[in-house]
Amino acid sequence: MSELLKDWDLKTLHRDPDGELRTGYNHYYQAFLIDKLGLADTRAPDFAEGVQQLHLALCRCDFHNLKRLMTAYPGIADLVQDYARLEEVMILRNHKGEEYKS
Repeated sequence: MSELLKDWDLKTLHRDPDGELRTGYNHYYQAFLIDKLGLADTRAPDFAEGVQQLHLALCRCDFHNLKRLMTAYPGIADLVQDYARLEEVMILRNHKGEEYKS
């Protein structure tokens, strides 16, 4: 887990200015982006969808290719692992079952 998720309630939902709760795809991650990181609420859905697609692509990799990507781009580990924790999807692990970290 990255430092950014410490002291963050993983089940926080974002309330739009009109009072509507933001629900649907990636809603916990969008709340994090908007309320914790201060990302504009108009950019959060696109960014969340991009991270979702990256996470999905990495989940489809075999251990060998996943290791290559995580070695080449170690910074993406925190990004996709935070997404996975917030949206309660698969955490990326190596062949030994150890979680990837940046």
